[in-house]
Amino acid sequence: MKLKKSLILALCIVSLAFAKFAPQPSANPSVKYAPDDEYVEEPDVPPSVRLKIPSAIADSLPWFAVREVSVANTPFTKMHLTKLAQNNDRVALVYFATWCIPCRVGVKNLAAAEALLTQNKTEVVLVNIGETDEKAIARWVEKLGASRFKVVVDPFKRMTENFGITRSGEEMSLPKTLVVDSKVKPVKLIGKEGGDWPQALWTK
Repeated sequence: MKLKKSLILALCIVSLAFAKFAPQPSANPSVKYAPDDEYVEEPDVPPSVRLKIPSAIADSLPWFAVREVSVANTPFTKMHLTKLAQNNDRVALVYFATWCIPCRVGVKNLAAAEALLTQNKTEVVLVNIGETDEKAIARWVEKLGASRFKVVVDPFKRMTENFGITRSGEEMSLPKTLVVDSKVKPVKLIGKEGGDWPQALWTK
C-alpha cells in the first residue's frame, strides 16, 4: 500500500514539473508561432491604381511635338506615335523622372518584361518630365537596361498639361502611364504601379 502511494505521489510530481516547463498557449489566439526556418509569405501587393482618363483626351490625343533623347535629336510627334501604334495593339507612354524611385523600379521591370511586351504587342515610350540633362537621362535609362525603348523629353509639358493630366503650373505626381490603342485612343491611365505591373498595360 505504501509503495502504491509512493508511485502515485511520484507521478503527480512529474506531471506538475512537466506542466510548469511545457510551452504555454498564447494569450492571443490569433498569434501563430512557426519554426524559425519556416518561410512566411508576405501579403500580395495590391494591383496598379487605375485613374480616370481626362476629358481632354477621352476620344483622342491632341497634336504634340517633343524630342527623342538621341544623338540626332529626332522629333517625336503625334504622327510618330500613330505609326508606332499601328504596328501594335497598345502603346504605353510611361512618364518618369530620374529622381523618382518608384519610376526606377517600374522601368526596370518593363525592361525585364521585354519578351512579354512583344508577345502582347505592347510598345513602350518613356516620357521624361521636367528634366533637361539629356545625358543624365540616357545614363539612367541605360543603367536600368531599358535602352531599347524610345525615350523622349517633355520640358514644356506638351504631353501632360495639354493632355489634361495636370493643370497649368501644377507639378505632376509620378509614376503615371497613359496607354493608347492602335488608333491612338487613350484606353487606360495608371497611377501607382502595383503587383500586376506590367501586365496592367495590356490587360483590360
